[in-house]
Amino acid sequence: MRKQETNDEKKALLELIKVVDDNFCIKWYDVLSFSPIAIILLFIVLLGILLTLYLPLATLPEKIAVNLIFFGLIIAFFQVVVSSPKLLEEQVINRNYKRISGLMAPLVKTEKKLELKALITMKSKQPKFPLSEIYEMDESLFEKKKLLSKLYE
Repeated sequence: MRKQETNDEKKALLELIKVVDDNFCIKWYDVLSFSPIAIILLFIVLLGILLTLYLPLATLPEKIAVNLIFFGLIIAFFQVVVSSPKLLEEQVINRNYKRISGLMAPLVKTEKKLELKALITMKSKQPKFPLSEIYEMDESLFEKKKLLSKLYE
């Protein structure tokens, strides 16, 4: 009986892998919709234009204060840009999970949803390589415990 359950679990996992391989994609609007770099650059340019108009009229203490504030904003924006790849990856994973789980709603049981999310997380790290080929090379990467640990890396 246990052997049959294992074969059924293996078939279900292979089906999930195939669905993720076939349906995973990174859309251009996923990248652009979350890319804060363009908005930050636009803000810095506008702020720079305003500063060039204001600074010639300002007194020395005002110039120092404005320059310090401008420098602080640039540091804060730099922090956002540095952290954006991780946030972008999370958005790609969440959008693909929502889309793929919607396609498979009747097929995916509640306990398989975590496995589906883990497979999508794996695929997002190396989107050009099919999970099915990786599965053929090393099945141990797809054991339930290892899959679930991918969600919390």
